[in-house]
Amino acid sequence: MNSNLITTKQELENFCRSVQDSEFLAIDTEFLREHTYYPELCLIQVADQNHAICIDPLLIKDLSPLKELFFSQKSTKVLHACKQDMEIFFQLWGDLPTPIYDTQVAACLLGQQDQIGYAKLVEELLGISLSKSQSRTDWSKRPLSDAQISYALADVIHLAKLYPMQRAKLEELNRLEWLHDDFRLLSESSTYTANPQMMWKKLKNIQKLRPSQLVYAQQLAAWRESTAIKNNKPRRHIVMDEAIIDIIKLMPKSVDDLANIRSISPSFKKRYATAVVAELESATNIPKEAWPIQKKSLKPTKAQTVIIDILDGILKHECHKYSINPSSVCSKKELQALLAGKTDLNILSGWRYKHAGEALVRFIAGNTNIQMINGELKFQSQTSS
Repeated sequence: MNSNLITTKQELENFCRSVQDSEFLAIDTEFLREHTYYPELCLIQVADQNHAICIDPLLIKDLSPLKELFFSQKSTKVLHACKQDMEIFFQLWGDLPTPIYDTQVAACLLGQQDQIGYAKLVEELLGISLSKSQSRTDWSKRPLSDAQISYALADVIHLAKLYPMQRAKLEELNRLEWLHDDFRLLSESSTYTANPQMMWKKLKNIQKLRPSQLVYAQQLAAWRESTAIKNNKPRRHIVMDEAIIDIIKLMPKSVDDLANIRSISPSFKKRYATAVVAELESATNIPKEAWPIQKKSLKPTKAQTVIIDILDGILKHECHKYSINPSSVCSKKELQALLAGKTDLNILSGWRYKHAGEALVRFIAGNTNIQMINGELKFQSQTSS
């Protein structure tokens, strides 16, 4: 048995005691999701500056010692691109570890590209090229080989080296506190809780439906989401997006009508046809004032396109001051939404607003003069007379 693999609760308790006073814990998981709605947890890797271990959740059914460790306020839980890992912990324990630190989120404040991959970050900061030898591994199969365990451990070992380096740079630049709001949002349960009634917005080709058909899209997408959750199956295993759109366009009145739709499989007819016909019938009784509304994104006029380009220039100018990648602060699509008056945008809160958004808002409000002085852009706030 590999000494870096924990397979019993007693071993887990011993390990948790050995790291309970660590300042931080680097965490990663291995999971499968091809055939389930929820990720199937197969391995948990944990490291601090002195320890690195893999924990087998398929052999240890009681992970309460690990939960106590992850929810302790003594240590910062360090992850990279943490959403899928956090989703696993939320599904496992109904709550989320805190405090957390995401090295992908933090990287954008140090001039790295938006949503930088872990391998790229390791290469840039540590000069190490990570192996891809086990990237297609089926982590649910047992026993795990020494090569698999070494591969899995490498992620948290390097993460434990990355974090102090990254944090020190952020502290040197006085930017560590900028990330508090980002990490707080990643630690909120609402981030990982699906709302079936809103899933219609994610349907592929939803724009092909008329406004009066959106109520059926909402009904069927919500039914599919609830069914997928109940059966722990991927949405596509229940019914594909294309089939939902076809059903809505053809509006079958019976199971036989539904079976005649080309994109409907025989297995779907057998298992779900009756339920789908009932959902369509139910949707017809929803009053018009309760119908969902899809706000169309109007193509910017030529004049608006020029303004968006200017906003993009202001964004790049402000980000250049701090050596921050502009794409991590605000996208072109968000600039268009900002110009259209939308307020539920990341650029309007936290460090993004303070260090870039405020300048954009002042310009849109007509409260900024832009000049070029000695080859540099200068922004000067206008005072009302």
